[in-house]
Amino acid sequence: MLKTFFAFLVLITVSDIFAETWIHFDGKTSYYDGYYQIKALGHTPKGQMENPLRISVWENLTPTQVQAAKAEASIIDTNHSSKKLFEQKFYSPWSIKEKDKSKYTKYVWGGAALTTFIHGASVWRWMDERARFGFASEKWFSSNSYSGGADKVGHMYSMYFQKRGLNWFFLNIGHDFESANINSALLASLMGIIVEVGDGLTHYHFSYEDVVMNTVGIMFGYFADKYPWLDESIGLKWEYFLSHDMLHGDDLGKSNFTSDYSGQKFWLSFKGTGVPAINHTMLRYFSLDFGYFTRGYIPDISKSKWPHPSRAYAVGVGINLSELLFKVNSKNTLVKGGSRFLKYWVPPGTVITAYEEKL
Repeated sequence: MLKTFFAFLVLITVSDIFAETWIHFDGKTSYYDGYYQIKALGHTPKGQMENPLRISVWENLTPTQVQAAKAEASIIDTNHSSKKLFEQKFYSPWSIKEKDKSKYTKYVWGGAALTTFIHGASVWRWMDERARFGFASEKWFSSNSYSGGADKVGHMYSMYFQKRGLNWFFLNIGHDFESANINSALLASLMGIIVEVGDGLTHYHFSYEDVVMNTVGIMFGYFADKYPWLDESIGLKWEYFLSHDMLHGDDLGKSNFTSDYSGQKFWLSFKGTGVPAINHTMLRYFSLDFGYFTRGYIPDISKSKWPHPSRAYAVGVGINLSELLFKVNSKNTLVKGGSRFLKYWVPPGTVITAYEEKL
């Protein structure tokens, strides 16, 4: 797996390594609008700068491509320099005034922390057990851990997803790239700690393994938000549909789908969209995916249905529904929102398993 990862990075690097064009936007274009305009033009985002917004692509544009870019109302120039073409004052896509940015930042921090606490207290029943706070080892991915390690991958994925969602909020409030990235990483870390402290008051206890996996997910999200080329190349995906136990069990709360690991698979996805050499071919709609999942550990509503809990890893070819949907209508707001959502969740059956092995 590591060899594949490094080979993929080499492929990205050597393809058009010296080619780069900067596309400059006007003063009223948000990062996400600019990002999707680049993709709508058929290019692979590489780097980003701001105030004003500038996004680079992995190629030297042809005269036809330059003409197509400049036909967009928000694009004012394309060249090989990242230097500012003009000065830009504070800008928030949500029309928040600069003097109010600090207030709305506090709202996001407070709202996210409070939502985490309410969700944990209600779904994981932190207040019910009244246990003394304690620490515990959950045995990582071993067969005799309570979830077979699926919760560890789940922690990594959920923190990755939450960090990136929070980054979107901070950018829209008016934070610059670095400020949004740092705020979202720190807030996601706080949310993870809240969950662990809550678990510390239950039979699960505070788990250092969870903290480690939370950190991995947050750092993955931090670099994906910092470097567009990484986001286009590698991502985490969650495949889920309600398991039989979740649909028919009568004990576990139906809302606790986050612990329904028997219906989940987690995928590390290497996407064709991030390789300039194949970005303009049909291969952009596919990915090479490495997955991990468990069956029969939790929810433990009807253990008789799972006499032999199992852990497994898999290798498959994924269909990039996010790219396919975006291709339908790249200008539509709902389509762009759906495309963004499908970067993180994939319906069952959209990753074609080529190899699977139980552990």
